[in-house]
Amino acid sequence: MVVYTLEIQNFVFVLHAFQKKSTSGIATTQQDIEIINNRLKEARAYYNEMKRGD
Repeated sequence: MVVYTLEIQNFVFVLHAFQKKSTSGIATTQQDIEIINNRLKEARAYYNEMKRGD
């Protein structure tokens, strides 16, 4: 299982988790990379929103 996370201050965001099925090669698929990048942007935006609300 592969889990991508982001920790900012007291927050931990799970960006993506999936089971690697390939027995050869270690590359993460482009589709998974795009999902991770999009969720990273969303997590940072959410964190900035929460920070402004304090």
